[in-house]
Amino acid sequence: TDDIQWVDFTNPRTGQTVKIPFDVTPTFAHNHNNRLEDLQNLLRDKHGLDIQEGIWDTLRQYIEKRGGNGNIDELIIAHANDIPNPKWHESSMAIMREGKRLYLKYIDLIKKANSIQQPHLAIIEIMKREGVELGLPSLKVASSQSELMQEMVEALQVYPTNWLKLSNQIGKIRVEGQANRAFHSFVTDTLIRDFTHGIKPRYLPFKEHINKNLCKHGDSLILSNLERTKQARMAIYIHEFAHRLQSIMPDLQDLFTRLFNERTKNDTIQKLNDMLPENGRIYDNKEKGKRNHFPNVYYGKLYKRGGLDEPLELMTMIFESLLGGESWRYQELDTRRELLYFGLAILVRWHK
Repeated sequence: TDDIQWVDFTNPRTGQTVKIPFDVTPTFAHNHNNRLEDLQNLLRDKHGLDIQEGIWDTLRQYIEKRGGNGNIDELIIAHANDIPNPKWHESSMAIMREGKRLYLKYIDLIKKANSIQQPHLAIIEIMKREGVELGLPSLKVASSQSELMQEMVEALQVYPTNWLKLSNQIGKIRVEGQANRAFHSFVTDTLIRDFTHGIKPRYLPFKEHINKNLCKHGDSLILSNLERTKQARMAIYIHEFAHRLQSIMPDLQDLFTRLFNERTKNDTIQKLNDMLPENGRIYDNKEKGKRNHFPNVYYGKLYKRGGLDEPLELMTMIFESLLGGESWRYQELDTRRELLYFGLAILVRWHK
C-alpha cells in the first residue's frame, strides 16, 4: 500500500533485487517461518494488537482445518534464540516476544508438565533454570489459625525470593479464614484511622488484629475462603499476594496497566454480569470491567482508586494461572497465549 516505506534488498543467495518493507528483517527472504512472524509484527505495529490477534485466530483455525493442531508458535519458530533482549520490557510486545522465546526454549518441559496436568511445575522449573531464586521460608505471616498461616507460607514459595523479601521489608501478611469470598486489602494509615470508627463487616475476621492495634501501614489483610478445597485456597493465596505486589511494586503493576490500556482502548466499561452467558450472573452488580479478548471476564475487572478506573485483576489472574497449580486455570490462560507469554517473561525477568 502507499503508506508502507519500501527499500531495495538484494538476495545474497540469488543476486536478485526486490523491494521489501523497510522494517522487515531481510533474511526472511528464504525463511518462511521468519517471514510469517515479521509480517505479523509489521501488521501489529501499523494496526494494533486487536487486528493482529484476529489474524492469529484466523491462522489457527486454518491450520486446524487442514488437520494441524493450531499451534502456530511451533510452526513459526523452530528454534528459540537463547539470547534475551536487554530491552525486553520497553513495550508490551517486547515482553510478549521474550515470553515466547522462553516458552519455545522450554517447549518440551512445558509439554511434559501439561501431559500430567501440572503445568505450573514447568513454569517453576523455567524460573529456576533461568536463575531465579524462589521462596522465602521466613515470610512474615500472621494468623489466629496456624493452619492458614502455614498454607500461606507454603503457597507463596513459588514466587521470586526478592519479591518476598520486599514484602517482609514493607510489612506483614495477615491471613484469616471464613466461608466467604476471598479478598485482599493493603493496610494504609487511612484504613487504620477508619478502624477507630468501628469495624466494617468486611473486616470482622480480622477484629483480633485490629482491636490489638497490630495492623501497621504496609501490612496486607487476606481473607481465605474456607469453603474451597486446600488446592483452591493455595491458588487464591497466589492470586491475593499479587494484589499485595501491586501496592509494594507499583512499577510492576504499570506493565500490566499499559498492556490493559493498549488492548481495551476501544472497549466500553460494562457490568461483569452483563458480559457473562445468560443465567451466569455470579458477580456483585457493582463489579465492572472491559471484556476485550481476555480468557474470562474477571481479567478485565476495574477498580476505582483515586477517581481512576484501574485494572487490578490482569496481573493477579495471570500469576494465579501460571503458578496456582490448577491445570484448568492454566489451560484457560493458554487460550490467549500472548498473555501467557507476558506473564512468563515477567516472572523470569522482572528482578530489579
